[in-house]
Amino acid sequence: MNSIFKVILLILLSIINLEAESSVWKVTKKDGSYIYVGGTVHLLAKEDYPLKSEFEEAYINSEDIIFESDISKIQNPKFFKFIQEISLYKNGKSIKDFLSNKTYMSLERYLKSKDLPSHLLKMKPGFLVSIISMAIYAEEGMTLPGVDKYFEDKAKKQNKEIFYLEEIEEQIEFISNMGIGNEENFIKYNLSEIKKASKQIGMIKKSWLNGDIKLIEKEIMNELKAKFPKTYNELLVKRNKKWMPKIEKMFISKDIEYVLVGFLHLVGEDSILYKLQKLSLIHI
Repeated sequence: MNSIFKVILLILLSIINLEAESSVWKVTKKDGSYIYVGGTVHLLAKEDYPLKSEFEEAYINSEDIIFESDISKIQNPKFFKFIQEISLYKNGKSIKDFLSNKTYMSLERYLKSKDLPSHLLKMKPGFLVSIISMAIYAEEGMTLPGVDKYFEDKAKKQNKEIFYLEEIEEQIEFISNMGIGNEENFIKYNLSEIKKASKQIGMIKKSWLNGDIKLIEKEIMNELKAKFPKTYNELLVKRNKKWMPKIEKMFISKDIEYVLVGFLHLVGEDSILYKLQKLSLIHI
């Protein structure tokens, strides 16, 4: 599994001992106000549907549905052009300029072995690894839209209020910055992890399905934080901190909110759930 999807996955709850059965939590304050928080996976397989009942229950009980960003913008031709521009190195450079010959040759061989186009070598490491990841997920049968897309389509059809925690452009910029300045280690590490991809994808999906954050913490948390602190900080720490004021305000709203974010944002000492540890976390 590549490092983009690896992040700290540890949570310490001093209020209650939480034994989760799904990745959905009901977060309740002492005054009785509450929100729902659900962890998402962005790609799923046919057998992953229908989702666990906890996901649907939280949706039914909520008026407002909150997502990371408006992914529907990706279909806009202007936005697609933005992605093309930000994903490539400038001034004629490519990933080759930042890798040792050995690592570059390994990367080139891997792309050829999977029939992936050679023009990917012009991309920055975050985008390059993202596309490789999608190909790996496809090999595992994970080609269907994930939890966020499923609920966004459903909310639009049923005219529920939809809000976003950040702009999609911000997400793309995070990907654009990943691995920059550390291309050699970033690519080399991800190529080595590909060998374990099938096993780790299964483990991550199982963890998400059962809300088993301890398993992720044991298997991948320490390694990612130690080897790629910049990626960890940019992809998760900074974004979680930015989202928290918006989430905290939801407790004073008259509506019930259902916050759906990537599963890995919900686990670890820098996670959203950890930051909400002053509240009682009740699994539904």
